[in-house]
Amino acid sequence: MTINAMTLNAQWRNRAPEEAFWTLDDMRAAMRAEKTASFEREYPARRLIVAADSDGSDVLAIVPNGNSQPLALNHHSFGQLAGLAGAPASYLRTLPAELAADNLTVGLARRDRNERDVSLMANTNTQTVRALTGEHYSRLWGADLAEMIASARDRSGDVYVTPPAWDLDGRFKALGKTRIATAADVGDWTRVKVGDEIRPAGLYYSPNTGKDTFGFLINTERVIDLPRGGSGFRFLMFWNSESGAASVGMAQGIVDIVCGNHILWGLRDVKEFRFRHVGDGLSARAHRELLGAFRALDAAPWESAILQGSTEHRLGSTVQEIEEGAVRATRLPLSTIQAARAAVSARDYGMPGSAYAVASALTEYAQGLRVEDRVDVDRAAGKLYSIAAPSGFTAPRATFN
Repeated sequence: MTINAMTLNAQWRNRAPEEAFWTLDDMRAAMRAEKTASFEREYPARRLIVAADSDGSDVLAIVPNGNSQPLALNHHSFGQLAGLAGAPASYLRTLPAELAADNLTVGLARRDRNERDVSLMANTNTQTVRALTGEHYSRLWGADLAEMIASARDRSGDVYVTPPAWDLDGRFKALGKTRIATAADVGDWTRVKVGDEIRPAGLYYSPNTGKDTFGFLINTERVIDLPRGGSGFRFLMFWNSESGAASVGMAQGIVDIVCGNHILWGLRDVKEFRFRHVGDGLSARAHRELLGAFRALDAAPWESAILQGSTEHRLGSTVQEIEEGAVRATRLPLSTIQAARAAVSARDYGMPGSAYAVASALTEYAQGLRVEDRVDVDRAAGKLYSIAAPSGFTAPRATFN
């Protein structure tokens, strides 16, 4: 996922009303219900039976579990089944259901007998297959991710909110899902005013489309005074797919203000972490990153002091000394330091040789890199931001484990 000023706005524009929630706790309850109603089984793909329904209007999957209970396929799981059968889903969707089912059956039957099983996940209430994934796929349930976030939020003691959003096209009002913004909804972090009509936004969960989970929280209690003037607020963005459509990831950064259409103004210092749904310990890895993210979200008072110190700490007197100092502090290759400084040479990040200027250049440069490389560069930039903490300064210990 590319994190920019329009990332949250895209969710605001494209998500259906039934996918949006007012609060993290509301979304968590929906996720719990979905997890409770779901089951997972492993089957050889060759043994999956595909057939048209009784009126020939849709394709059904019949799993080899003894009772031959037919399961519907949603758009996402149909695409996954087509992939297993080696057939283009877009073409199969143009065919009559019976013919599409025959093609899928033939494709599945041709799979190698020695191939590993596939994991089928379905909802027992709707009798719908939500996902067909490989044996090595490691599922992180949305309910479990939401529990981690809620636990970290509650332990921190700070106030985290999802900024209010306008209902400009009337879709939510038509369904009775709007209300009038009160003083409790607004603040310096949003352009929404008391009396505006608002709708649920910023927290989304859609178990049947493959989009699954997306959320945005902002720490409204701890204002960050930025070194070159102005102020901002720390935010946490997170996403996940239970059905194999996307990785699990999170991003944190600073934003000046969030518009009522959820455009992020003054976005900066963005750090992104992403994990593929592979291997053991996925939940533990995601939990560790969340704890680190909340420590940063809670850290604004001492973070401002560190940032200010980084603007005054010069890495060297010459270009060579500056670059060598950056390499020592970050352990990044010299070529990366040079590429970052060249890419943002026109930006005004204050004193050119300061730790703050080089760190800001690295952070901006990293946004154009592959995710794997970006994480390393972002973390290295963080070392430069904190290189000149005030004398005698000790960062606070985390408030939770």
